[in-house]
Amino acid sequence: MPKTDRHNWLCNGVFATALGILSLPAQADGLARYQVMHDAAVSIYPGLQEQVQDADYADLIATARSELGRDPTSQLPTPPDTDPLEEGTLQLMDLRIALVQLAIYEGANDQLSIMRAQPSDTPQVIAIQEGEVSLMDVRAWLAAQPDVAHLMDGDTLRAPLIVLQGAALKLQPNDALLLSRSDGAFLANFGELFVDGAKIAGTTEPNPVAPTFAPFVTTVGTGRAEVTGGVFEDLGFGETALFSGFSVSNRGLYAAIGRSFIQDNMFRNVSDVTLMGTKAASVANNVFSSATGGGLALRGAHQTQVRGNLFIKSGLRVTDSSHENDVSDNILMGSASAGISVARASENNVVSENFIWDSAKTGINVTDSDCVLLTRNISISNRQKGMVLRASRQNVVVENDFLGNQSTGLFISNQIDGTDTMVSQNVFAGNRTGLGSSAANRLVLSGNDFREQFPRFLGGDITTLANQIIADLEGTQEIEISAGGVESYRAPAEACLWQRDS
Repeated sequence: MPKTDRHNWLCNGVFATALGILSLPAQADGLARYQVMHDAAVSIYPGLQEQVQDADYADLIATARSELGRDPTSQLPTPPDTDPLEEGTLQLMDLRIALVQLAIYEGANDQLSIMRAQPSDTPQVIAIQEGEVSLMDVRAWLAAQPDVAHLMDGDTLRAPLIVLQGAALKLQPNDALLLSRSDGAFLANFGELFVDGAKIAGTTEPNPVAPTFAPFVTTVGTGRAEVTGGVFEDLGFGETALFSGFSVSNRGLYAAIGRSFIQDNMFRNVSDVTLMGTKAASVANNVFSSATGGGLALRGAHQTQVRGNLFIKSGLRVTDSSHENDVSDNILMGSASAGISVARASENNVVSENFIWDSAKTGINVTDSDCVLLTRNISISNRQKGMVLRASRQNVVVENDFLGNQSTGLFISNQIDGTDTMVSQNVFAGNRTGLGSSAANRLVLSGNDFREQFPRFLGGDITTLANQIIADLEGTQEIEISAGGVESYRAPAEACLWQRDS
């Protein structure tokens, strides 16, 4: 990354609190705060699950933040003004042409299901060729076509809709676009997709030939999506990211025509919202609620702001060499797996000020990823560990609260030889075990509060060192613990950004 771009990213707040954070005092009264926050989460969670079916996204977020004692989210990035395009044109084209274009970016997996889901042996798609088209324009054009019922019936689109390069689809407030599952409908955007207060949903009746198929919305290639105030529902199928529900993939040879903005939306029963190869996208103030346990996935995404979102039974994954992303100030409740995962060589990411409650597994999991700053998170009442670091170098764990987790509050394992992990100014209270290790190599502890972590302070291969913690429960003296390490052939990060630019 050029130094100027990196500087801009830092100044936008990603590491704004990192440089002086080690001097902040540890927080006290861990068990009391745990009880208050846990009781609040238990109280509001059933209502959030019930209301997500018909409540406004803003009401849900405001309720969760207020009851959990969190401030309103800070000001979000504003999408740029765009020059209006000329009036668009539409035509029917062979579906196979569109599928070839999708295969260029993601391969041909699951495409057979799409073909089988079509009601005709020679399936066609509605293609926006150039210019800007509204849903009203689509309806007017279809009305002039013969046998329009097999293409669109009321709000229900019965054929795939494609936005080609140089074209744009604009959905406006109160627009409703229902994608027929039984007819194999979906929306694929190679140009620009604008959604402002509209609804896009899959219909629920199964496809008679391809029962696993479900409609999806994808932006591909150099395309961009700007969706605000929308509702996305019952979308996504298979194992292919493009078809996972709602996706933006900019992994081609050419850069996207602009940033994507996904803000102030409701994603309900969407298998996954996936960003692949995107740069500087904003995913903010959305509600993610998935009965299938999906959520938000960043795959090879860079400089994304993921901020102020509410996840209900959903999780957040940062994987596949995703770098320099800011995952901050999100609320995750009842995730079906880990709450937040950072994995697969995803370096120089910040995970800060998130509230993770009652995940089925770990609250925050970092694996094979270097230079991750983990700060000011509250990992509470998770059914396994509060946080796990595994085979990850140059990570800093500072000023987090690990409260009432059913296993270890913080567990560090399989660290690579020569790895120092700084654990500073954290609160451990009410976990089954406070800090655990299995081949953590070298831990540097300072300022951690273990006063309410009785009786099990340490676990794993550092259990016998508990006397050092007992002698100084507030961590006034720095403690260095060596616990063995493992070999690795993965190249380390060149440097952590907060070290390089400080």
